[in-house]
Amino acid sequence: MKVNPKNYLIVGITKNWYRAFEHNPPVWGFTERERSAWDVIQSGDIIYFYAAREARGIIGKGVILNKFRSDDPYWEEEIQTNIVKWPLHFYIQPICLLPPNMWLAGKGPVASSEFDISGTDLHGKQIIALNAEQVTKIEEKISLWSVVAVGISKPTVEELAVIREQPTVKYSTDLHTNLIRILEEIGKLQNFYPQTEFSIPNENRRIDVVWRREFRGTPTYAFEVELSGGVDRALNKLYRCYRLWSTLPRIITPSLEFSKIHSVSYSLGFKDLVIPITPEHIKEIYDKKKSFKEKEKEVGLL
Repeated sequence: MKVNPKNYLIVGITKNWYRAFEHNPPVWGFTERERSAWDVIQSGDIIYFYAAREARGIIGKGVILNKFRSDDPYWEEEIQTNIVKWPLHFYIQPICLLPPNMWLAGKGPVASSEFDISGTDLHGKQIIALNAEQVTKIEEKISLWSVVAVGISKPTVEELAVIREQPTVKYSTDLHTNLIRILEEIGKLQNFYPQTEFSIPNENRRIDVVWRREFRGTPTYAFEVELSGGVDRALNKLYRCYRLWSTLPRIITPSLEFSKIHSVSYSLGFKDLVIPITPEHIKEIYDKKKSFKEKEKEVGLL
């Protein structure tokens, strides 16, 4: 484990960041001109995603996973010309990311002037090393984001070394909040794109957690955490998601509510799809998945 992860600004045009997050896990690429930088970056280093042009700022951050070379066209320009321009790839584990509808200057991205880098310093660059002062300024701005598409915690500089090693749930005194965070982290471990407090279109209602297979895709799974007996309300929201996107419904609730869940879901016409799960089972799944990932890293499979 590296004690002090390095921090970098990764620069690319906005449409290429869209393309990056269409892959699961997200992927980024350098040209041969940046080989020396690609050789230096390591798994576990922290990167901030700078989107040029429309966004003109940082739209998120993540952790570098494994590096690899690819000779297959992936980016739009490469596909159009059938020439690989960015062959030096690496996978990314997102920590937090603004939703795509906020990738516009002034709507959320952290401008370079906010962390002491001028626009001319960015010209022609694909990667820039960041010092501790710049990272602190960036983190202060990111902490103001009220909505993120991936991740809900904004780690401090001191916490980065822990976060980059494995998904970590920070427990609060609120069991409902803890379970939502656990579901989010399980989604990451499953290579989904999780999002909390997901808005149901044209309704003033939100789903606790959804998992997407594709960054801009529709939800594959929808989760409601219901600990206060209001399973009717939770199931109605899950049913709405099922009708909209054929989303797989899951409800986290104590086992004493299971019979009511079967009855209500039967009346709604999707009993065979609803799976109730106890909070204890969710915690157990998270602990085992995290342990399994740690073992994979230990033996060199990650």
